[in-house]
Amino acid sequence: MPAPGAGAPMAEAFHFPQGGRMERADLGLGARVERSAEGWSLILSSRRLARSVHIEDDAFRAEADWFHLPPGGERRVRLVPRHPGAAVPDGEIHALNGLDPTRYRGVA
Repeated sequence: MPAPGAGAPMAEAFHFPQGGRMERADLGLGARVERSAEGWSLILSSRRLARSVHIEDDAFRAEADWFHLPPGGERRVRLVPRHPGAAVPDGEIHALNGLDPTRYRGVA
């Protein structure tokens, strides 16, 4: 994960002028799994604002969770093994305003 000031945002702010009211919709939420020398990461994208994005994986824990994902952007989330035998990430991504979860699975 980049050190603060090395291209990673230090903070984000979102303003919801409708008082938090939210309609569920097809967000175009996408996820791809990448493996590097540092380990596994998810690269998330969305066509529409994805609110309170949550990552569920029995074998891996997301370093960032319950965040908002703006439309058209990408966010890299590092996956940390929950136990030494964790092999390949396999889970779902949920957004409170999304219709359905998005599945992902890494390749060994």
